[in-house]
Amino acid sequence: MKKVLIVFILLLGAVTAQAQTDSPDQSLTVGVKITPPFIMKSDNGYTGLSIDLWERIAKQLGIIYKFKEYNFLDLLEATEKGEVDLSINPFSVTSEREEKMNFTQPFYVANLALAVAAEQKSSIYAFLINFFSVGFLKAISLLFLTILVFGLLVWLAEKKQNDEFGAGLKGLGHGIWWSAVTMTTVGYGDKSPRTLLGRIIGTIWMFTAVIIISGFTANIAATLTVNKIGLQIEAVDDLKKVPVGTVKKSSSAEFLRNNNVGFRAFQTTEEGLAALAFGKIDAFIYDEPILKHLIQENELDSKIQLHENRFGNDYYSFSAPRTSHLLEQINIALLKEIESPEWNNILASYGLSR
Repeated sequence: MKKVLIVFILLLGAVTAQAQTDSPDQSLTVGVKITPPFIMKSDNGYTGLSIDLWERIAKQLGIIYKFKEYNFLDLLEATEKGEVDLSINPFSVTSEREEKMNFTQPFYVANLALAVAAEQKSSIYAFLINFFSVGFLKAISLLFLTILVFGLLVWLAEKKQNDEFGAGLKGLGHGIWWSAVTMTTVGYGDKSPRTLLGRIIGTIWMFTAVIIISGFTANIAATLTVNKIGLQIEAVDDLKKVPVGTVKKSSSAEFLRNNNVGFRAFQTTEEGLAALAFGKIDAFIYDEPILKHLIQENELDSKIQLHENRFGNDYYSFSAPRTSHLLEQINIALLKEIESPEWNNILASYGLSR
């Protein structure tokens, strides 16, 4: 009888231990990485869309947990190695990550966006700065030099046989005047070449002026333009033409590699945006909601803007080690939350939408 009782107690203990192991009531280590607006940190603790969602799921399942903060790369490694039971950072589901960890159902779908230098706003001040810029002064100087050269040539051809031009500096001035009115097609008719050489020079100058005046006009217009023309990015292949950056080991990095686009890798999104603001790269590609939030939060609107085109889709999910048995019950609770009427209100509170 005693042996039966002992066996019964041992079996009961084993079953209880197994139940505790599988129970959602056990304390979990939940990995987080500051990723506004999904995970943010304040004096009162962590906030954000991922935090709100996880807290509602944990309440449904009666899960006890503690947060542990990492940087991006360390959180990836910690999840792969099982150092955390769950990561609620909005990791994008990629083929590379799927081989190393498990993912829940997606709770948010985002696009990849391209951050570029902001267009310069039109203003009188900006116009005056450009008007007196070195580029504009060079264009005007070259224009006057060309007028001077042809004015000198026609004067040399006409000065001895044409009283309209005459000798000396005054005659040279008449030649320059004729060159200017001819180039601008004003043609007052008060001065005109009469010698064969003078008329040949005049004919060459007339046809040449038609060609070069359009070039000068375009050059001057470009110099005086106060709105900076944005990057012409219509397709992924256009990214190959500009220095582009993204975060190391991110889904956007995988996107660029898959499309054979070279890029500069940064440890954090903040580092990439700083490089863009200081002109070290021309474009920075990353998840749209994160870029939008960081640009607004750090008041970078005057320096950085999002390009109108978007690329691909990112599916945000929670992740867990390959050995985890939590995802099935978490998935059910997660789907209940994102299907609830309250989910739209939660998204809106962080400036997001479905």
